[in-house]
Amino acid sequence: SSMALVGEVNPGIGYFAFIGRALRLAHANDPNCSGDDESIEIVHDTSGIVGTHLSLALDTAGNPVMSYHNFTASALMLAHCNDPDCSGGDESISTVDNSGDVGFDTALALDAAGNPVISYLDTTNDALKVAHCNDPNCTGDDESIEFVASNVEMHSRTSLALDSAGNPVISFFDTSNTSLTLIHCNDANCSGGDENIEIVDNAGLIGRFARLALDTSGNPVIAYYHNNQSAVPLAHCNDPDCAGGDESIEVVDDGGGAIVGDYISLALAQNGNPVISYHDLNNTQLKLARCNDPDCSGGDESIVVVDNSAD
Repeated sequence: SSMALVGEVNPGIGYFAFIGRALRLAHANDPNCSGDDESIEIVHDTSGIVGTHLSLALDTAGNPVMSYHNFTASALMLAHCNDPDCSGGDESISTVDNSGDVGFDTALALDAAGNPVISYLDTTNDALKVAHCNDPNCTGDDESIEFVASNVEMHSRTSLALDSAGNPVISFFDTSNTSLTLIHCNDANCSGGDENIEIVDNAGLIGRFARLALDTSGNPVIAYYHNNQSAVPLAHCNDPDCAGGDESIEVVDDGGGAIVGDYISLALAQNGNPVISYHDLNNTQLKLARCNDPDCSGGDESIVVVDNSAD
């Protein structure tokens, strides 16, 4: 699932429905999704499997835009709804890339013109790709599609943000180096094969489930999973490229003997302090860490169990 706040208040959530194997959109009519009367619409339904590996953003009208994988067609798809509820069954649905088995681990952002920028995995070539559409619906089969990294396998969990110039910044797990890696493109399409690539953390098997945000200076903040320590670290870079090997890296939750840190989600509070949700495998819990400084330093962050009713 992937979520944004429609009108900065009510949640809009895109997700894959296993029964029916279709892409759906839930739009709440209150901030807490209470009342059991939310709008729930099927956005893309086929006789196959569509809607996994989803990422959602909102256009300037508050209408959902979603990138996702079409398992049956082995393709990267984009749905652009023409209303906030995705109702009416008349949404724009386009195939962005079908050159191989593509569209896994998508991450979506919209450029200044409202055109989608999508990072995703090509499992046929074990590569990370970036698609930059030249219209809000990714129609016309003439989008910019670039290979930006190799040796990137399934579940590398790409995460994407656009810098102030509209250039993509992407974090991912590099399987060749077993490291958390960052790419900062020097153009809006990541073209030319000369993007800046830096290893952010390679102290072991590092970087799965990584999630990225940019601080007010454009410096990356990344929460991720540390396999060796079974912990949740946070890297806060001191430059937009994470260059120099001198980034702030702090363990937010060491698990206390439990395995914590898979299925991470990250946002920055208004003061720039990270807020991180993640899974505690041993205790089968959903946890939330709220840091009291931008680097999550000091070992005194607020960590609470949100839900322990099931796994």
